[in-house]
Amino acid sequence: MLDVCPVLRYTAKNGRAYNDIAIVKLGEDMEPNQELRICSRQGRMSNDLVLCGMGTTQSGYNPIKLQEAELHEWDSDCDTDFDRETQICASGLPGKYACYGDSGGPLFAVNAANAALCVYGIVSFGDEHCDGDDIFTRVSYYKNWIQSNTAETVKFYE
Repeated sequence: MLDVCPVLRYTAKNGRAYNDIAIVKLGEDMEPNQELRICSRQGRMSNDLVLCGMGTTQSGYNPIKLQEAELHEWDSDCDTDFDRETQICASGLPGKYACYGDSGGPLFAVNAANAALCVYGIVSFGDEHCDGDDIFTRVSYYKNWIQSNTAETVKFYE
């Protein structure tokens, strides 16, 4: 298990924390064969995405195993107001949504370059009943900030 050092939160030019994104610095280096893959809209294979989390399930319980759900990104049919430059709107089949406890978790896409999973978004907010469109932070928007605060273990696919 790795020790965690201080957290670095993204701060917009106006001084406000924005879009639920932060960098957790580890107390030791990752192994050379480990890297974090991040992909942009152009770097993903399709609009099909995978959400992972430990949030409340459709039955109202907190799971004991990591859950996953297949979601689809919506460019224009989103029921929620969102900033298309910095955020992503996605939802799944009935019962397949982000819910309480999923916030901050990853939204993965399949990388078009090598078919590997890459981080595409971070759970930000959604419908209060956990049954509507979810909004995710678009990680690739923060590429420059991430690169300036991390080592070479982060690879961007664009």
